[in-house]
Amino acid sequence: MHWVHETIDCVQQAYDCIDAFGASGRVKDTWLRAGFQAIGFDIKLSPDHDLTSETGFKALVKMGLKLKQEGILICAPPYSLFGPACSSIHRRTRDNPAGDQSNFKVRLAQRIWKSFAVAVGMITDMRPDLFVVIEQPSGSWAFKQDFMLTLIAGLQLLPGW
Repeated sequence: MHWVHETIDCVQQAYDCIDAFGASGRVKDTWLRAGFQAIGFDIKLSPDHDLTSETGFKALVKMGLKLKQEGILICAPPYSLFGPACSSIHRRTRDNPAGDQSNFKVRLAQRIWKSFAVAVGMITDMRPDLFVVIEQPSGSWAFKQDFMLTLIAGLQLLPGW
């Protein structure tokens, strides 16, 4: 955690918006066209944005700490392995919301989401002035994971439905 304190000490607030998991750049580009400072975070934009790696995790936290006061973190983590259409693959149930952990893709999706939740939790613990939007369908299994329930409770997030 030493790297977090070093980051806080030298952070220069630069962004109004972070478009997390926005490979298309549409959210970022919309903010830029409106005259705001924005940046994208997605593994498709940079291998340094691999949230399953230490480098990617640190990159998201550092980016989050560079948000300006009352900046916004707009997040659209991968949905496919948390939706009902893929239930035959992920095999998530009430008794087993993590699903089939013998399936590499299910484990990978779980790890991405867990790293995302921990990173956002760290960012908002240090920067409670920020806004967070998590774009997912209300029926997503992501919202039934312990780590997401903890994040949602800590942020006092409200469902958008």
